[in-house]
Amino acid sequence: MLAYFSTELLKELLDYYLPRYRLAEERGFAVQGSKYAWLYDELRLRVSTIQQALLFLDSLPKFMECEDNSKSMQYVVSYTSALFAPDGASSVDRGQDDVHPYFNDGNPYWLDFQEAVDNFPTDYDLSNLPLFYVDLCEYVVRAIRLYLQIREGSFHAIDKGKFETIMHANAPVRNAG
Repeated sequence: MLAYFSTELLKELLDYYLPRYRLAEERGFAVQGSKYAWLYDELRLRVSTIQQALLFLDSLPKFMECEDNSKSMQYVVSYTSALFAPDGASSVDRGQDDVHPYFNDGNPYWLDFQEAVDNFPTDYDLSNLPLFYVDLCEYVVRAIRLYLQIREGSFHAIDKGKFETIMHANAPVRNAG
């Protein structure tokens, strides 16, 4: 069974990044040519990604009311796949043996994401809509964690020394059973 991070993690991340983003804006980092424009841009990207994910998850139940519940899974997979588009997060240079530095079994964020993927076996009960929604949310949350890890590790490290804590490297709640 999954250890759920839940959308609460996304809300915590937004509470963490949004004040920093506003402060960067107040300090003029948004002005191109500013020494810290890169920081503003990265904070803006992280805030908008998290806000969009929360809005996506808030609207998802409206689309789960259709007869074909597998469509909901398609929406989620399509949404999260866009995060890892070839021109973005997955464009990271590969190592000597052509192994992606993040999409591998040595990365705990990748393993957490794979656990969410594996939570949907071919015989998953799509008729239990509340649980299906919770599991879809977890899929998105774990994709966002992996995406932010890639941003932090290969694009702009803005949480040096704190990233693991911010991302709750260990899931907060283990399910009994």
